[in-house]
Amino acid sequence: MAELIRKKECLLKLQKELDEAHKGKSDYLTDEDVKDLPYLYNVVKEVLRLHPVVPLLVPRISSTETTVEGYFLPSGTIAFVNVWAIARDPKIWDHPEDFCPERFETSTRDMKGQDYELLPFGSGRRMCLGIRLGMSMVTVTLANLIRFFDWEPALDKGVESIDMGEANGIGSAMEHPLKCTPHIRKEFVNAFLT
Repeated sequence: MAELIRKKECLLKLQKELDEAHKGKSDYLTDEDVKDLPYLYNVVKEVLRLHPVVPLLVPRISSTETTVEGYFLPSGTIAFVNVWAIARDPKIWDHPEDFCPERFETSTRDMKGQDYELLPFGSGRRMCLGIRLGMSMVTVTLANLIRFFDWEPALDKGVESIDMGEANGIGSAMEHPLKCTPHIRKEFVNAFLT
């Protein structure tokens, strides 16, 4: 949400996609309602790229000696995959620190970890089993929050007041909680009053 509030044109583009796809519908959106909304999925991919829920994947122990990218790893070596660093690598991503959902419009990168560049759920046989549930919850929740509300930083401080610093820990979180103000969009006021 912080990224969308900071980059209002992305928020408005997402609202437009949601509004055009669901004209006349005033109730909450479901999985079925959001399954064919490319910009929504691009926003979610970009958020998970910049802010992976788990920045370091579960460690693995090599069962045999091997060489990876020129580095020798003896048998028994504990290795972590740093998803956070991969997602911000300028050799892989143009302007890696920028929030830009449009980067996925022409990209074939998916979140199943096939290309090892976008790994919010890991990859391969040990990929997170909750990928479908996680994606469903995030896309439906985000779609409803963006569709029914306009968002702005709290107390009209402006987007520059949003601190995007990240807290240290096993999972990703903002160092300081996002303070923002939702306003019910005028076209949905009656839906909330009945």
